[in-house]
Amino acid sequence: MSGVSVLERNAEVGAATLGAWFARDPELRTRYRRFRRIAFGIAGSNYDISRTCNLTCEGCLFFEGSDYLAHLDDKDDAQWDAFFASEAARGVNFAYLAGAEPALRPERLHIAARHIKRGVVFTNGTIAIDPALPYRLHVSLWGNVEDTVRLRGGSSYDKAFRLYGKDPRAIFIYTVNAQNLGGVWGAAERCAATGAKLSFSIFSPTEQYRDKLAAGVTADGDYFRISSAAAHLAPDAAMLAEIRATLGEVAAAFPDTVIYAPAYNQWVTNPDSLYQIDPETGWATDCETRRAPYFRHVRTDLTTSDSKCCSPNIDCRDCRAYSMASGTAVSRFRRFAATYQGFRDWMDIAEQWCALFLREGPEPTPFTRPESAPRA
Repeated sequence: MSGVSVLERNAEVGAATLGAWFARDPELRTRYRRFRRIAFGIAGSNYDISRTCNLTCEGCLFFEGSDYLAHLDDKDDAQWDAFFASEAARGVNFAYLAGAEPALRPERLHIAARHIKRGVVFTNGTIAIDPALPYRLHVSLWGNVEDTVRLRGGSSYDKAFRLYGKDPRAIFIYTVNAQNLGGVWGAAERCAATGAKLSFSIFSPTEQYRDKLAAGVTADGDYFRISSAAAHLAPDAAMLAEIRATLGEVAAAFPDTVIYAPAYNQWVTNPDSLYQIDPETGWATDCETRRAPYFRHVRTDLTTSDSKCCSPNIDCRDCRAYSMASGTAVSRFRRFAATYQGFRDWMDIAEQWCALFLREGPEPTPFTRPESAPRA
């Protein structure tokens, strides 16, 4: 996560200010020190390791955009091995493995782990990943059984639970959109019944998806089948408010299952953009993924994307994807920690990030505030 390592330049909050918050709530000091021990100094980078997928998700972040075009999947294992060795040599110590579907290239997962010891694989849950792979696994859900078929072009819901419901590496990530909010309760119940963990992302349209809606395009391909200007997946302000309320209720009802801090829920569902946007490029100027000098988006031909970030097709104005958003929230330590309540909120979000991305991180339910701790 780009956000963790920038804490060094956020030290301007000041020891006196932090000392005041620690004196007011000594448990905060313990939590903060644990976070620094576990996560401080992480330098992550993003790698597309597959150019193919076995699902056709509506508005796909990979295919509903142009960054992958003209970039082949033509490198052999020796080239990938040399590449990941060079990435480790330049200081990368956390790998985000994505693409279309990374589980289709299991040999590359192991090559990455040989050189970069910590990481996460973003998978659709339809293909088993070797139990020996040490990385965290984020298994995407897009609704209940019916929603999954309609939105993803395949029946992957039950299979994902069969393959990963008992896998200690796995966390299910439900991507909420304007058409599937009703399925979150069933997903939480299913995860609770199997002992799995669950968190949430919010559908973030690509620039191409937004352009098609604005132009009135309908059904032009596998990844834009059911959307139209009148009925699409991108949440508006009213829908974001409904998402906030529903996810808050689900998290409260399943505290041992759901990893989703109330402070993060409040922040990420703000109807205003999470980022300051350059009016000329439309790109975020304060997204930590973009600003971190070591964070790159590497395509399947091992070239570095010259686009804006780790998900080069996403429209920054509407980006609420959990990986980028949670990392950015943690990076904004100075903004949060200026007040006691803000620091407590930041601590909850930081622990959420650890629980999601680090297998050796804090327990994934650290969000119940001690009764003895006063609120600001």
